[in-house]
Amino acid sequence: MQTTRRLLFILNLLFVMALAFGVVMVFMPQSLADIDRTAEGDPVDRELLSKVNRAILSGNSFKCSEKDLNDHLRLVIHAREASGFDIFSEFKHILVRLNDDSMDIIFEREVLGFKSTVSATLTLDVYIEGTSRKVAVKVIGGRFGRLPVTRNFVGLIRKALVNVGNVLVPEKEVLSGLEGIKVTDGWLILNPHVGSQLPIGEY
Repeated sequence: MQTTRRLLFILNLLFVMALAFGVVMVFMPQSLADIDRTAEGDPVDRELLSKVNRAILSGNSFKCSEKDLNDHLRLVIHAREASGFDIFSEFKHILVRLNDDSMDIIFEREVLGFKSTVSATLTLDVYIEGTSRKVAVKVIGGRFGRLPVTRNFVGLIRKALVNVGNVLVPEKEVLSGLEGIKVTDGWLILNPHVGSQLPIGEY
């Protein structure tokens, strides 16, 4: 009996320690040092969407860097915030980390003076529905702070992800003309709908 009580005590202690560790990890923001972006105050390219559109319409693939993508998001999210992004009362940034075959969408906020991060890991795939092409976005996981979570927990920020889509309407219209999207480490490669594969142009 005493051995059983001791075992239960140890198990309960381990559970409490694991729970406390998880809470600490949630409140510790993930490191953003590896994300490529222009420093605050430095000039950024304001013509990215136009360049993508011109490349796609001319039948050329477009290779977009992680840096250019984050700079573009910084510009347009704040410019279009009033049209459906008011959920973020303490919103600071949306950042993208481009991995091999997936991308992280990171929401950076400030809560009571402390930085907080929540992220979703997504995959992108172009598919045909009727006579039009659409981009399928699949959530495969994420992080609350530094704590990895499954796709079911990422559902807690589904409204935030939907709002991002609502803000990026012009970008989605441009993407509707794609044959495929490839995500590699630090790069987003956009391939237009053409009869043959053309060389990738860096614009």
